[in-house]
Amino acid sequence: MPDPAQLPVELFSSILENVIDRRKNTHPSPIVMRGVSHRWNQVSSRLFYQSYRYRKGDKAQSVWDFMRTIFTNPELASLVKTLDIRAWGCCDNHRDAKSTHLFEFMSADDEDFLQECLVKAGFGGLEAQALRFIANEDCAPIMALLAASMPNLRKLFVQVPKNDPFFGRLIKLAVGDKDSKSCTRPLQKLEKGCFAVQGDYDEYRRMCYKADNLLHFDIYHTPLKEMAPIFYLPRLKSLTLVSSLFANAKEILKFRPIESLTHLAVALDHRANPSDLRDILELTRNLTSLWINAPDWSNVPNPHETRHAIWESAAVRKDTLTELRIYEERQKELVEPAVTSRGQGCVWCCPLLSFHNLTTISISPEYLFAICDHEKQPFKLEKHLSSSLEALTLYPVGTPEKTSNNLWDKVVCVM
Repeated sequence: MPDPAQLPVELFSSILENVIDRRKNTHPSPIVMRGVSHRWNQVSSRLFYQSYRYRKGDKAQSVWDFMRTIFTNPELASLVKTLDIRAWGCCDNHRDAKSTHLFEFMSADDEDFLQECLVKAGFGGLEAQALRFIANEDCAPIMALLAASMPNLRKLFVQVPKNDPFFGRLIKLAVGDKDSKSCTRPLQKLEKGCFAVQGDYDEYRRMCYKADNLLHFDIYHTPLKEMAPIFYLPRLKSLTLVSSLFANAKEILKFRPIESLTHLAVALDHRANPSDLRDILELTRNLTSLWINAPDWSNVPNPHETRHAIWESAAVRKDTLTELRIYEERQKELVEPAVTSRGQGCVWCCPLLSFHNLTTISISPEYLFAICDHEKQPFKLEKHLSSSLEALTLYPVGTPEKTSNNLWDKVVCVM
């Protein structure tokens, strides 16, 4: 039988990629394929190590084994392009009674190895705290080590507790923390980042920790100050922030322009003030794509004013944006927004026409209807769209049977 390794690299890689089960959550062992020949070793290693994913419920030993492999084989660390961690702090959260958590299978040599790795990667001074975290079944020190040890990392997706000290140190190292003795900066090639901040600490504790074994109780609070260096990673083009607050953003970021970022996606919650987003957008001078995911504002006193505040923030980048998405989640049946006349309540008009360079718009309909009626003239969406527009998407408002006040008819008539 002909050796498939003699095929062109692209074709041979495609064959191996179909053989490798990419759906596994735990790190697969590439020993068998790597042992066939030098060429098999080259191609299979790149496929096995190009990405790593960790989820709640995955075995803690898998992440420990992967971390050891990466630190003892720097050539493998350089192959990792994507790190996807949806359980930065929690490990084995849903394990059965027979399984053991990370601290139970770590030997004294393992502890020494961990502390040595922490110092080498720039986390010196956090060694004792790292062991306490792991004793509480918290993998945060290991996750931070992984991210810090991958020199060619392009994509990073993480869900972190608020103000985690290891994550905080990681991003300070990335922008050259002057107090760090680390010889290299992590995340220098990162192009895409998604950072989801976990819920309030009471909820986090209930989900992840034993109530009688809390050794780091008071470390979680508002994250923007700690996360600020992320905006200034040298190659970062795309950034997604979930559950972040942006109050006093200009002062926190010290009014420094954010040069490299071209795509920003933010998921707001009810605590957020939409007007605060303006500060971030004023600093992102080269932004071309903006996605905003908003909560259901229907229960706030003046939902139209809240939506208007989002428009005002987005309008800061009206001359640079080519893509705009505004989506509002709904907790209940959508009611047709009232249209107000001049001099009655909040009076404003959908400002889409002022976004001169937009080619793609995806929007929730209620952001179009809270407008003044212009002396009883009917609102036509087409008159609010730029001539540069190529694609328009209206997010669904429910089925006609469940949508009140004939909102579907309103959507149709404005087209």
